[in-house]
Amino acid sequence: MVSWGSKICVVDFPKNSDEITPAWLSQVLNRTVSVCDVTRIGMDEGFTGAELFRVVFDGESMVAKFSPKDVDLRSNLHSANAREVQFYSRFAQDHSLPAPKCFYGHIDSQTGSSILLLEDIGTARAVPFVQGCTLADATCAVDALAQLHRAFWNDPILEEFQGVETLEEFDFASVWAKYPAALTRILGLDAVPDRLMLLGDYFVDQRHEVFSHLLNFAPMTLLHRDFQVDNLLFQKDAVSILDWQFVGKGRGAYDLAYFLISSMTPKARKLHERDIVAQYVAALGRDDYGFEACWRDYILGVFGKINVTVIASVLYDNDTPNKRTWRQADLERLTAFCDDHQISPETLVF
Repeated sequence: MVSWGSKICVVDFPKNSDEITPAWLSQVLNRTVSVCDVTRIGMDEGFTGAELFRVVFDGESMVAKFSPKDVDLRSNLHSANAREVQFYSRFAQDHSLPAPKCFYGHIDSQTGSSILLLEDIGTARAVPFVQGCTLADATCAVDALAQLHRAFWNDPILEEFQGVETLEEFDFASVWAKYPAALTRILGLDAVPDRLMLLGDYFVDQRHEVFSHLLNFAPMTLLHRDFQVDNLLFQKDAVSILDWQFVGKGRGAYDLAYFLISSMTPKARKLHERDIVAQYVAALGRDDYGFEACWRDYILGVFGKINVTVIASVLYDNDTPNKRTWRQADLERLTAFCDDHQISPETLVF
């Protein structure tokens, strides 16, 4: 075994569900497990190729999350999966954050194979992405987001996380060049919507400047960077945040913009967004980040959504009907945000 933070990580860890055995669970959990049952869940969910399994034993259950089987996809997501393992293993429990408990996490630095053994909160309520959040659900989600951001606000521990450095993981210019063909293949569209095309071209040249402002300058906090309704589970007034592969540091409005663009219908988002941004600022309770500053970053945060939407459309698995429907809704919400705020290179304020 090797020691990692407060966790004990077994070097010979399972690479697939068949290797989750009573003997391995006994070793990881430091107690005797005689029988376990492993069942695949969430087969048509997510775009990163991760595989989820429910592990049932001794009247309890946990969720095992594996990195993708596909070698190329696993290679592309090696850094992302390493970040998620790091977050769950070292930080989530220390700050009592709204995230599932982690019982074990490990990644092979050579192959990118990884596993997480997480708390099973399958009884919680999920909200379908295509349906979108109600105002009540959005309010709960933003309270959880503010809780996360408060816990790490200008914390020295942020030095351990990446900001603008994450740009090096994907070459946006090359992916952007392939985006029109991806939209044709996935959605049958002849062209990228006009305003999005304008902003994407701008982002190719100015991505470092935009992300430097959002991800490298104070006030900073811990960002989820994929904070949308598919990655949330609701329990009464509590929200659990899943999928921390893109965790990093930056300005909190990055996550806020990503969430409202992604997770509410354009009509609901347009009607309630100013009130929700004000709610977020009040929940933070910070003198160094008022509404006007947050609102400017909220508008600029559209580029975080553009970045992920384009990369995911080109590089990830979008081949099922459900995922194509997801992509359609995502694109409609993104373009509506750009149009509602008349965003162009000339209107951007840093």
